[in-house]
Amino acid sequence: MKKTFFSCLLLAALTVTGNAQVKIDAGYATDFTIAGTARAEDSAYLGITGVKNIAEGLNAYGFNYLVPGNFSSADDSALDASQNHAGLGLAYDVSSLGAFSFTLDGQAVYHVVNGPLGDSFQYSLGATFDSLPVLGEVSDLTIAYIDDVDLDINGVQVELSRKYNVWDSLSVTPAIGHYAMNDYDATYAGATLTYEAKDWKPYVNLRYLDNDADGLLAVDSDTQVSAGIKFNF
Repeated sequence: MKKTFFSCLLLAALTVTGNAQVKIDAGYATDFTIAGTARAEDSAYLGITGVKNIAEGLNAYGFNYLVPGNFSSADDSALDASQNHAGLGLAYDVSSLGAFSFTLDGQAVYHVVNGPLGDSFQYSLGATFDSLPVLGEVSDLTIAYIDDVDLDINGVQVELSRKYNVWDSLSVTPAIGHYAMNDYDATYAGATLTYEAKDWKPYVNLRYLDNDADGLLAVDSDTQVSAGIKFNF
């Protein structure tokens, strides 16, 4: 009940004066991960995001991801637990500074977990560069600092990614990245295939992820698959 109430409150705050977009993301993942660490296995997920323009180049957003828990046998109660990941953020687009253009992003997230990992507060500050000399011809660069205060996890994420049109409404977005955290490192590489049919966007993601975290946060399977559909209104 508390999770549903928070979702409704979040979206109402973002859309109360109009000029906002709401996005739904529903799907299934063999591994649900956060900052390169395992959080759930074999689970569905439902995400609700609201984005509102509040000034030229400045957008506020809020999101809430519900993860109900494991669909298969329980091998680890921590990865079977129902979860809720809700956050607020600000994104500012800088259109051009010479050869550079980028988006600054700051967000705060609260993770509610009905399991042994426990609840935690996380914040991040980062920037995505979509126009850089040489590199900008083939990829966007994202650099972010991440800090989960309660779990004592902090460090830097670096990612290269870009969306490419394959055919008509079909696109592929390859991504490769690394988390250099205080207690572990995680490296990932994969791609998302998306079909854009007006406001409906079904997608499939295949990714390789390897981390050296211990205990509950360790990733058992390096190969991860997720599939779902996004809807904008």
